[in-house]
Amino acid sequence: MSGIRLLIAKTISITYVAIVMLVCSGSSLAHQQKESYTSIKFNTKTDKLEITHRIKIHDAEHIIGRDADFLTTNSAIDLHQNINAQQRFADYVEKQFSLAGIDLRPLALASIGFEVDGKYFWVYQETDIPDGGVLYVKNSVFHEYWPEQVNHVNVEVDKRIYSARLNKRDQDKWRRVLAGPKAQPVSGKKSKL
Repeated sequence: MSGIRLLIAKTISITYVAIVMLVCSGSSLAHQQKESYTSIKFNTKTDKLEITHRIKIHDAEHIIGRDADFLTTNSAIDLHQNINAQQRFADYVEKQFSLAGIDLRPLALASIGFEVDGKYFWVYQETDIPDGGVLYVKNSVFHEYWPEQVNHVNVEVDKRIYSARLNKRDQDKWRRVLAGPKAQPVSGKKSKL
């Protein structure tokens, strides 16, 4: 009888260790997801598109820490404290993001600013609302560093959200998010891009 109890105890112990390892590895994998989020809102009062980029500080600091262009001018990589690193990183994000109207010519995006808020780095831009209600997007933030990076772009029109997921294979392509004279989504329903 004691041999069976010992076998059961060992089985329970091994199962417990396996569960703990699974839980711990799952949480570390979740942290490693490479994603950024961009929100585009139509402000009809100002006739502007308001663009907000949200990037995890950890990811930004990781890139700054391994990129020679950042390191030559910014020896510190703490985005919470280093305003020069913040400005350079905001410039990088702005260079990786483009919008175009119906003619596929890039829109002039104005830099509004940037900030650190908790675990996120925020970059703000705006542009005039393009004629024709058609909007194309490119977003290649981090694609040169992480091929698995996914950049989510959400466009809000009349309290509806239309989304695009941009991967490395999309970095040189314009992705249509909205189409039509009243900025309707592609195909007249929520975009699955």
